[in-house]
This record gives sequence, C-alpha cells and structure tokens, in this order.
Amino acid sequence: MTSLNFDWDDVSIDDPTVQQALSQLATTFPDQVWYRVSSSGTGLHVLVAELSPELELIPVSFAPDQVMELRSQYWDPTGFGLECGGRLRADRERLAHGFSIGRLFAVKNNRETGGWQPFYQLEE
Repeated sequence: MTSLNFDWDDVSIDDPTVQQALSQLATTFPDQVWYRVSSSGTGLHVLVAELSPELELIPVSFAPDQVMELRSQYWDPTGFGLECGGRLRADRERLAHGFSIGRLFAVKNNRETGGWQPFYQLEE
C-alpha cells in the first residue's frame, strides 16, 4: 500500500485548472485533500490524507496500481495536464522493479516546502 499524492509543477493554488482538479479530488475524497507549495515555490504537492486527533496528517493507503492510475488521469493533457510527467515515468519504472513510489521531499536544493493546507471545496 502507498499514499496518493501528486506533484504539479509551475502552477499555483489560484490557477483555475488547479481549482477544478482539486474540486474533483475533493468530491471523490471529501475532507481528505491537502496541498502545499513545493520547495521551488512554483508548484504544488497534493496529498489525500486524514487528520488525526493529534492534528497529524495520516496519508490514506491505496494499492500502488490505483495510485498510478489516478495520477495518470491528472497527467493526461486532454484532462487536467497537471501531474509531473517525469515523476510519473520514474514511478512507473520504480513500481515495475518493486520499489516504493510517490516520494515527496520536504527539502530539495536546500529549500523547504510550504506547510500542508486543507483544500475546501466551495459550495456551488
């Protein structure tokens, strides 16, 4: 089992496509969609997780094949076109050889990510 997370480069939370994608995720996983600004400051990490009583994020577990399928849907240029294609290809290779997938780093190139924020879907 593994967590479901996404790496969306060169976008911000205010991007209309990002808002649509997060809304779709929030419809599928109510109250479980979290995001943070990536260490570059120019992208987002998205995570499906629950908040523990101690206020810690606990990633929801998924089968690796399901994770890859969902991430592929958010990569598809005819859909949202958000997921990082290089990371997706690398994870396909990792999965084929039995390695873990979906690694997100809190620090990269000596730069830290932002803190996790819940995504609240706006009522229509």
